[in-house]
Amino acid sequence: MRTLFIRVAAVLFLTLLIGIGLIIYVGVSSYLHQLVQQHIEATERVHVLLAKELQRKPEAQWPLLLQRMEKLLGYQIAVVKPPPNAAVDNAIPLIRYSQPSLSKDEITALWPLDDGSERSIRYSHTYAAEFKQEDLLLFALLFLALPIVLYLTLRPIARKITDLGHVARAYAAGRLEARSTVPAPKPLEQLADDFHQMAAALQLKIQEQSVMTHAISHELKTPLTRMRMANDLALLEVDSKAWEQHLFELDEDLTMLEKIMAETLDLTRLTLQAKPLAIAPFMLGQLVTDSLQECSPGAIDVQVNISSSVSVLANRGAIKRVLVNVLVNALRFARESVQVSVATRADQWVIAIEDDGPGISAWDCDKIFMPFGRTESSRSRASGSTGMGLAIATLLVEKCHGSIRLDEGSTGGARFNIALPADNSA
Repeated sequence: MRTLFIRVAAVLFLTLLIGIGLIIYVGVSSYLHQLVQQHIEATERVHVLLAKELQRKPEAQWPLLLQRMEKLLGYQIAVVKPPPNAAVDNAIPLIRYSQPSLSKDEITALWPLDDGSERSIRYSHTYAAEFKQEDLLLFALLFLALPIVLYLTLRPIARKITDLGHVARAYAAGRLEARSTVPAPKPLEQLADDFHQMAAALQLKIQEQSVMTHAISHELKTPLTRMRMANDLALLEVDSKAWEQHLFELDEDLTMLEKIMAETLDLTRLTLQAKPLAIAPFMLGQLVTDSLQECSPGAIDVQVNISSSVSVLANRGAIKRVLVNVLVNALRFARESVQVSVATRADQWVIAIEDDGPGISAWDCDKIFMPFGRTESSRSRASGSTGMGLAIATLLVEKCHGSIRLDEGSTGGARFNIALPADNSA
């Protein structure tokens, strides 16, 4: 705080001094120029009359006449010889300054007497200066008030910066829950909010990584344990049919393990990928049709209610993968039908994929989008679910500047809402 105050105060004082110096220099120069013009004009009128009057009277009477003129005009008047090497013009007098100060300025004008003696009449007058004591007092008060105002202004800023420094050190030590509570002006409050959002995002990522680390360990151990058991049982079997069944189960577990590894690598690659996805407009209805062809609806009735004119701005390949994943989930749990519709919201198109299945509990809704997050009913080997699909779908939708969330459907089943930016160029 002290260093910041001294530096800012020094800059402000220097700037103020330079500004005041320039103002005084320009103001005083203009003021003196006006005084000189005023003095020339006034003495020129007086000189015409006084010179004629002096020429009509003998020099012995000049002192008395000059004394009366001094009392009448308020000038100090005297007949003098001009300074050496000084040419006195009839039109422009010789001007001299003497005794300049902040309180007064004395101006002297020499006008030629024009009597053949090369003598001149000197007119001197003292003018009050432009700066009064009140002005000097005002400047003094300004310089005294400036540090106080500066301190009161910088104090909350310095306190906020110091507090943000403590918060930053807490983040470095791993305490991401730390927050800055010291009030400050709006720009610093915005900076603090950005700090807090960064910490919250990092905290969420760390939690996801922690969950994913534990989940990977569990998800890999499960098929490996089954594979070890199937292998051991196959070695003990004498019956060829039972032996083939164990090998078949071993192959299923290998397929699941391969799928888990592939989707884990996909999720890691998408999380670490800094390059944005290529965004381009495409027709949503055609993409839904193409996605359904890869899902094998079977006996489930799939109803699609999407206009052919609906166009979105996203990455077509990424959204197709999202739709296939969500449609496969809907078809897996649907009893008889799945409905796909679209609605507009602000500058987005919201795709709703709803099934008439048993739905998803509130507990499962909180974790279904996490890596390896699955409902209890989808943990069997027959489901074929790795628990990575919706986590990958969430990342892909976010990279397309959209969002995905889960609601309860109108029939009690699950409804996934996928919001994507609308293409308004058409």
